[in-house]
Amino acid sequence: MIELNDISSDIRFDESEHRYIRVFDGKELCGVTTMLRKVGLSVDYGDIPDEVLYKAADRGHMVHLLCDMTDKTAMPVNEFDEIQAFSQLSEKGIIKQLEKPCGMSEANEYLRLVREEKLIPVASEYLISDFEYIASCIDNVFTTETLMEQGKVILGDKKTTSSLHEEPLSWQLSIYKRLFEKQNPNLQVVGLIGIWLPKPQYGSPKIVDVKEYSAAEVDTVISRFLNGLTYKEQPTEMTMPYPAVKLSEITRSIEILKRKEELYRQELLEWMVENDVKTLKSENATITYVCGTLTKRFDSTSFKKDHAELYEKYCKETMKKESLRININK
Repeated sequence: MIELNDISSDIRFDESEHRYIRVFDGKELCGVTTMLRKVGLSVDYGDIPDEVLYKAADRGHMVHLLCDMTDKTAMPVNEFDEIQAFSQLSEKGIIKQLEKPCGMSEANEYLRLVREEKLIPVASEYLISDFEYIASCIDNVFTTETLMEQGKVILGDKKTTSSLHEEPLSWQLSIYKRLFEKQNPNLQVVGLIGIWLPKPQYGSPKIVDVKEYSAAEVDTVISRFLNGLTYKEQPTEMTMPYPAVKLSEITRSIEILKRKEELYRQELLEWMVENDVKTLKSENATITYVCGTLTKRFDSTSFKKDHAELYEKYCKETMKKESLRININK
């Protein structure tokens, strides 16, 4: 059985606005497709009228929802399902330009392809994030009977465009894999697939294996995004790699939280003394007032000064492990 870590309580996805919000502080995180556009690795639709793009996006939402229905039921969808999906997406404000229901034939073709490849749906629209900068929903997480026993999965993304642009899709799914495996360290992604579901005039639906970029290449893309650079742009100075950016931000957050902790700790201590409260209990914690006590400690500085030879006799040399020193700019 494949079990995925659920982060929906930490990251909220606003489907109508397509925004990812970190729950504890309201910070908006960037989606992977937006990030790829900013670094210059997405498809350029600049010469296509907005109205055409909006209708295509609406159709894509319809196809995705109907495909999700087949994942849950393992059955083909019908005209009633199509109408129901259209009504649901319209009420949520997700589709605005589409004039009538569509997507039934594409969803049933999707079901056929999944059956032919003997893929087992594990999750649809699975939410992933690094919890600092990026969040996205993976269209599909699949496994097979053999892969399930080994804790392995395949990530898939559905495209309803007139052409299948494999290079941007490779980057998209490679980034998904990087985030997915960090979020699910007990699972391994062993395949990335594109599921092309075009209108009939553009070609036949198909599943294709796409190129996988390495973790280092993915981190370079993310690093360029965080440093405000395109993927091919030459930096004027050394840019911080993705792990370094994350580490510095986490360190900054820890320092801020430590200062807040000390402030609240002192305020609470004073309150407990004033109100003669010894213990506070809640579902998450127990806080106990501890009286001040007189303690003794060894004054190594004074001992070294007064008994230098004896101090040296009992000093022991050890090799200090390599580490990082991080200075946060205020």
